[in-house]
Amino acid sequence: MSLPPLSINLSLPDKSAMTVCTSLAAALGVKRISIDSVTLKKAGEDPELVSSIVKAADQHKITFFDAHAPHGLGDSLGNPLPGGLEHSNEVMLQSLHTAADMGVKGL
Repeated sequence: MSLPPLSINLSLPDKSAMTVCTSLAAALGVKRISIDSVTLKKAGEDPELVSSIVKAADQHKITFFDAHAPHGLGDSLGNPLPGGLEHSNEVMLQSLHTAADMGVKGL
């Protein structure tokens, strides 16, 4: 019996663990990863991290199908704090660009 390809939500916020995580995920049959909010935010702050994540995923034939934008009082859309709306808009725009750089495609 053959199992279907798996899709998972995975945190890859650090270059040292990334190769191990993608290798283990691939060995378990993972083909698609949804990028978690922590990884997306850190990758948005570090272009080298984006390259490392994409390279590790490509090496194991894993694609990114979705991403969860950073969230919380300071980052969520509709931030009620002074200057919060501008900040949250910047966070969301950066998240969209980072997700696109990682190969996430819109529907």
